Amino acid sequence: MRREEKLTSAKFVILFSLFLLIPFTLAAQQPLKKWTFDDTTDWTFEKGSLWRVVTSRDLYEEPGGVVNFPSPEYAAYFGEVREGRGTYDKGQRVQGRLSSPWIYVGEGGEIQPGDRVRIEFWYCREVENFDGPYDKTILEAYIFDQTGRSWDDAAKTWRTATIGNVIFYRDARDPSEKEWQKVSGAIEIPQGAFWLQLRFFFDSVDAWDNDHLGWLVDDVALYREPGPLVIKTGFLRPGVMEQWYYSVLEASGGTPPYAWSLGRNSRLPRGLELQRSQDRAEIVGIPKEAGEFEVEFVVTDRVGNRVSKTLTLRILGGEEEIHLLAFGQVWPNWQMTPLWHIGRFDLQPDYYGAWYASAAGNYDVGRNSGELTSPEIDVEDKSGRDVLIEFSHYREVEYYAGGGYDKTFVQVRFYDGTNWTDWTTVWYLDSKHRSGMWQSERISTSIPRNATKMQIRFCFDSVDGINNRYRGWFIHHVLVSSFTGPLKILTENLPAGEVGVPYSFMLKAQGGQPPYVWSASGLPAGLEINRDTGEIRGSPRVQGNFSPKIILEDSAGMSVSKTFALTIGAKKTLFQENFESDLSAQWQTVTGLWHRTENVKGIKLEDYGYVAYYGKGDATQPNYDTTGVRTFGYLTSKEFDLDGASAFKIAFDYWREVEYLAAGGFDKTYVEVRFRKADGTLTDWIPVWYRDAATPSEKAWTSVAVGPFSVPSDATKMQIRFVFDSVDRFYNNYVGWLIDNIKVTKESAAEGKALPAFVIPMAPAREGIAFLCVPNPVRDVHTATFAVRGAEAERIRVEIFDLSGKLVWQGEALGNELTWHTEDLTGLPLANGVYLYRVYVKVGEGWLASPVQKVVILR
Repeated sequence: MRREEKLTSAKFVILFSLFLLIPFTLAAQQPLKKWTFDDTTDWTFEKGSLWRVVTSRDLYEEPGGVVNFPSPEYAAYFGEVREGRGTYDKGQRVQGRLSSPWIYVGEGGEIQPGDRVRIEFWYCREVENFDGPYDKTILEAYIFDQTGRSWDDAAKTWRTATIGNVIFYRDARDPSEKEWQKVSGAIEIPQGAFWLQLRFFFDSVDAWDNDHLGWLVDDVALYREPGPLVIKTGFLRPGVMEQWYYSVLEASGGTPPYAWSLGRNSRLPRGLELQRSQDRAEIVGIPKEAGEFEVEFVVTDRVGNRVSKTLTLRILGGEEEIHLLAFGQVWPNWQMTPLWHIGRFDLQPDYYGAWYASAAGNYDVGRNSGELTSPEIDVEDKSGRDVLIEFSHYREVEYYAGGGYDKTFVQVRFYDGTNWTDWTTVWYLDSKHRSGMWQSERISTSIPRNATKMQIRFCFDSVDGINNRYRGWFIHHVLVSSFTGPLKILTENLPAGEVGVPYSFMLKAQGGQPPYVWSASGLPAGLEINRDTGEIRGSPRVQGNFSPKIILEDSAGMSVSKTFALTIGAKKTLFQENFESDLSAQWQTVTGLWHRTENVKGIKLEDYGYVAYYGKGDATQPNYDTTGVRTFGYLTSKEFDLDGASAFKIAFDYWREVEYLAAGGFDKTYVEVRFRKADGTLTDWIPVWYRDAATPSEKAWTSVAVGPFSVPSDATKMQIRFVFDSVDRFYNNYVGWLIDNIKVTKESAAEGKALPAFVIPMAPAREGIAFLCVPNPVRDVHTATFAVRGAEAERIRVEIFDLSGKLVWQGEALGNELTWHTEDLTGLPLANGVYLYRVYVKVGEGWLASPVQKVVILR
């Protein structure tokens, strides 16, 4: 007795558990392909198997249900005919495949990725009857990509092994149908598919009980069930004004041919037009205007299905500046990680460029990744401009429809004078995108405000070590252009004003071709616009809501306009200062290091213009270290009229960096007020806001408002002053204090509260903190110790520089001491000579820094 076998469910994936008879209403649909086996051209009958073509006359001893062929004369048959009867009994196990011609299912074919294919066929089957997986009759559909890998429908992925999608399955457990049956099944064509093949497979599994008809197959037909109509294009390549432009729009699904149009309220930039063809549309022409255009594209298929998609088309314009970063063998100052190299490309030996590949001409070296990084590009004074990155490349990687492998991407980053931004990806392709062809790419981005430099890098990441025997990525040239962009007024809103209060606001513009000319209509009486700078200035004379129209014109004659809302209210401001005018206008006393400036190294002042600054305007390191002595100074306003106010509030913006000492009392920053009474006497100065070394430095622009406070009785005038006091000579090499946008306003009496009864604290006594390097000079030994005395430090950090300012060593340790073996950053001994060092110690929540000092090596 033979052993029973179990059918492993994971081995056969049945797409349809029950195959239904095709409704007669579908019969009218014309198949894309149909085979009746009267012509077997391109069908493959497995050599040595029992597959063959028979006629109904050959099976004259079989009943009428068998010989009544659908075609009607020929059918494919697994078995052999003996005296008019069919059998597959050969005294041994028999099996074999009948394979259809290859059917193209790629882009542009009658069947495309995203479609479903319905497979119909007729069959007549007689096999043994047994409770086990014997005498199997199977139809599988095999889908292949361009590399020959097959699609695994269960895993939704391409596999190297041959995997079929089971359309039909019967075995000995299913009753024989000795009459012709019609069945249907469907599969979806995945993205990346190129070819489809059908395979009919018969397997008796063993030699037992095989004297039966076998399997007849006839009238095999394929029907296309179109996927949903979609516009596949995800983005439009940027263009340049007055330069030829070309971009393609593609659709899929539905029933071609397609008809293309623009949405009802959409338009292309002047100079461009939409040219239509059956399967795609093209945007072509020479754009005559710049800007960002939101364009709705509409596609309609032959049966009336309609979809739309809105895409952004960016046309760059204005003044152009071009930087050729690399071409052929010339890649100056580019940084390359392993596998990136400058070389000759094997497909075009006369082409040189940057190539990501090993010496074997591929990247089959396990998982690998690398970056090709440009030199720094100067973009100072180009804030807000558009940037166009162009490069020509050949990319050849594996194809995998699911994507995520063999990533190629371009990133950019910007430097603002202090820090680099994170790398941002602006272009990306991976294994789901077609490769193996030359392409020219265009990428647009914008230069952020305050940026002074930018960098570009080209990145490759194989993600895994599988299927990496491809050429990789070859880049022939890289071109970067910056454009002033379309002329535009950047300002979004105008700040409110007050009657009789000086008003000053600077409008901002971008693009076009400077210099600009500004004009305005509808400004309230008392205000006017500076035609050269765009500043609205004056003292409004009337209250109300106004709608001024601002007009901007560039040197090329282009103009734009924008209408704003501007509210002028009753006078509320008693005093205001933005430091755009000289200090003598509103300030009575300016002592110590107080001064007006628009440039403090390391601090962004673009949004603030001029500010008041307590500190030295040192070009390399601004600070308030006055050569080892205490520093102290006042910025005191002139008296201003209280205008009958019974309460007031003070607001200002500030940026502050001072030493940190938990005990406080040092590096004081505070605001005081005093009043002149009707009898002419002045009150004492009263503190209303205070910070010192106990408060960690904000090191960022901070807005503060204090009050409302009640005005003393019979006071008629008022003064405000800003005070900085280092208290002692220690640890004064910090930036200091910046002030801007001071405003004193009158408030309602009901909101006023008593002025604070606050006394500026005295500084606690402290010994001087010493920073030491022992021994110094370093002679006959290879070790020096840096130490701090006079403070309990949590950590100590030391940086050592050569006389050119280059960092040659740095280290950090817990506590008050750090050992240095007179080596450089690579661990090699430093040469004899003079070096500079600075010591940082963490005390509490902040760091104290020593002055720059010298250490000498004389080994």
